Amino acid sequence: MNPSIMILNVLKKILSSKTIQLSLEEENIIRNSLMQRGGVSVEELFELKNKTAVLNNKDDIWNVEYIASKLKAFNIGVVKYFDEIASTQGISMKLASERQSGYSLVIAGRQFRGRGRYGRLWFSDYGGLWFSIGFSKPNKTGLRPALSLATGLGVVKGIEATLLLRLGLKWPNDIVWNRRKVGGILIESLVSEESTVFTVGIGLNVNNPIEKLPQNVGKIATSISRIVGHQIPRVPLLLNIVSNTIISIEKYFTSPGRIVEEWKEYDVLYGRRVSVELYPGKIVKGVEKGVSRGGELLLEDNTGKIVRVAMGEIIDFYGT
Repeated sequence: MNPSIMILNVLKKILSSKTIQLSLEEENIIRNSLMQRGGVSVEELFELKNKTAVLNNKDDIWNVEYIASKLKAFNIGVVKYFDEIASTQGISMKLASERQSGYSLVIAGRQFRGRGRYGRLWFSDYGGLWFSIGFSKPNKTGLRPALSLATGLGVVKGIEATLLLRLGLKWPNDIVWNRRKVGGILIESLVSEESTVFTVGIGLNVNNPIEKLPQNVGKIATSISRIVGHQIPRVPLLLNIVSNTIISIEKYFTSPGRIVEEWKEYDVLYGRRVSVELYPGKIVKGVEKGVSRGGELLLEDNTGKIVRVAMGEIIDFYGT
């Protein structure tokens, strides 16, 4: 289609409808054309789109005032929504750095440079839940390496409270169902003299099409809508996940032992023999025996000795 005609058609959508659905082709052509022609900027166009964005199904109206009001009791002071953004993590870190107390929440309809562990690209298309929770803690509380465990626990509890669906946890930061990945967690921090700023990134496959993922990712992934057999209203799901995650985080900073015990209840690999890649070429094996209060994976080797793994990735697991 001629780019000029396409731009006119999109402008008609903006003027005639409270909801705006653009295809990826439309977005790309509009971006390129507006950048070349000047006039209305692509940012202004997407700002209009962001105001009343409805993504994938009619129940997902991202009204930040409504979301903030529902989370006020959980000390959420700032809520931001972006229809499309590189990653929620950077903005979340900035917001958390500017606040002395409380939490901030940054939500994205789609991330085009979502981040996973080890700098991997996290595929974050429309229909999923992609958000970051930012906050700061005085340095006297200490840097908590097991914060991802507390976050994962809050996520699965939030899903269970909304859908009566019990997902599992896989060390250190995966949300899983029947050996397939539903979501993940990325913790980033910034340390100063007086405090540490944290941003907790959470990505969940909800209604986003798994078949559009790259083959190597799609073959090990699934979505909540696939599990339950229907589309999921994401706003109530988000509210339950965020509230349960904040409860879990606060509990972790006061009683980390309780979080570790609760995490074990959702640990899908407890008692199984696993292989953990510490770094390329270095693999340790053993029977998974849960996690320590510091977030280390506990493995029982062939001699019965408990080996503590602070960093690594479980690359295989077997039977019971």
